Amino acid sequence: MTGRPSSCLAKVNEIVTVEIITVFFAFSLPLTQFGTQQLVYSKLCEQTFSSNQTTVQRCIQKNTASQLAEFQQVEADTSQWSIYMNIALIVPSLFTTIFIGAYVDKYGFYLPLRLCLAGALAGFIFLSVIASTNLSHAYILVAMAVISLFGHGATIFTTTVAYVACDSETDSTRKSIRVGIVIACVVLAVSVSVTLLGLIIDHLGIQWVFYLGSTSLFLGLLDSIFRLRPPNRHKPTGNHPPSSETHTGLAKIREVCSFSLVSNYGLVLFSKRQDSKRLHLHLMTAVFVLSFCAFTGVLDVEFLYLTKENGFTNTHYGIFMGTSGFLTFIGSTAGMYLTRKKLRLPLPVIVLIGSISSVVTYAGWSLVKSHELFWFFNTFKLFAALTPVGARSYISDCVELTEQGSIMSFVSVIESVFKLIASFVFNGIYPLTLSSWPGLVLMIAAGLCVIDLPVLVYLWYNDSKIAKQSANDVCSESNSSLLLTQNYDSDDNILSPTS
Repeated sequence: MTGRPSSCLAKVNEIVTVEIITVFFAFSLPLTQFGTQQLVYSKLCEQTFSSNQTTVQRCIQKNTASQLAEFQQVEADTSQWSIYMNIALIVPSLFTTIFIGAYVDKYGFYLPLRLCLAGALAGFIFLSVIASTNLSHAYILVAMAVISLFGHGATIFTTTVAYVACDSETDSTRKSIRVGIVIACVVLAVSVSVTLLGLIIDHLGIQWVFYLGSTSLFLGLLDSIFRLRPPNRHKPTGNHPPSSETHTGLAKIREVCSFSLVSNYGLVLFSKRQDSKRLHLHLMTAVFVLSFCAFTGVLDVEFLYLTKENGFTNTHYGIFMGTSGFLTFIGSTAGMYLTRKKLRLPLPVIVLIGSISSVVTYAGWSLVKSHELFWFFNTFKLFAALTPVGARSYISDCVELTEQGSIMSFVSVIESVFKLIASFVFNGIYPLTLSSWPGLVLMIAAGLCVIDLPVLVYLWYNDSKIAKQSANDVCSESNSSLLLTQNYDSDDNILSPTS
């Protein structure tokens, strides 16, 4: 009887690996994005209307019956501060993430994962202090830089997707489904978090957002220390032993923080590969970049767009985005299982379905004003999650098992770079359109996803042609072997004494 609970726990640890850590970390993501945006907006309201507390509350609650120009200026300033916050959150993580893949490929996942969670926890504690006191909103940039310095989301997604790739070994379908599960965990945690966000702000206060985020990150850090097992297969590259007996922690860090080693990323990207895989790797990376720019650009402005321009309350916004996330969760789990496992659709087709869904969602949001129609177009998020899941799986399939850390690190780096670019573009355009068409930025996002469509059709066509050619080659080899065997049999009959 005493051995049964430990046996059950061992089975759970075998099946559930990085997913729990991903949930705890992802829970903090919307608190970083929307929580800090709301904190800046509130601080700017206090700064702009400090002489009249009634006006401050009307500004925070978005009651714009009067003083519309002043309130729109606060909204525009908040959009500009989103750029500054993204710079603080992204630039330090770029230097960290560049070396993460090299470390993961050589020594494993644990140190980057734990440092990332610890850094995010420290940043959230500081945000809690800022929200609870009269400290200026400028200090938010310091907190974001602390979070970023240890890698933030780029490190988490590099390590977790590379972990899943190694743990799934060479089973491409299983890997696709497990990557879908990891992204679904992210989406589910974000959905719950963003749903609670509006309720917490409206009923408890903005500081409780960061108290909750700190708790979630602390639990994730504990899980990474005491429960996470090594992946089923992780082979370090080269002649570098993975054991800490020959390399101390600092020695490992010094070794991977070498630009000569980082130059190996170029080899991963540009080395010759069989069956046009290098070209396909580049094309799917381009698809991923465009869809990510559209997604993160919309993410930067949708809080202001929905709450300030379309009358959503914080609670209504939280429920709306939580529902959106829940639909994405279903799409990335059940949708990926159905399309990949049951229907056996090629990955480019799966990504194509997701891209079309994103086009419909963004274009619809840009044109409507009715809340009912916002909810209608929100339902297309059910399939939009297929794009990042399918694209990551396809990119992973294009490289070797020992290159998973490097390629996922590169993907995280370009995510960070293009998140910053999208932030400049979308937050730069959005304030200029407030008096004319605020939805223009969403139509731009839809246009970016449209560009992906012909590229995905080409990848689908070319993969099908390569698969058909490979099948013909196998058939030809089989026929040649059969003919050769028959010839040997004929020769044996000729030489046989009984003939």
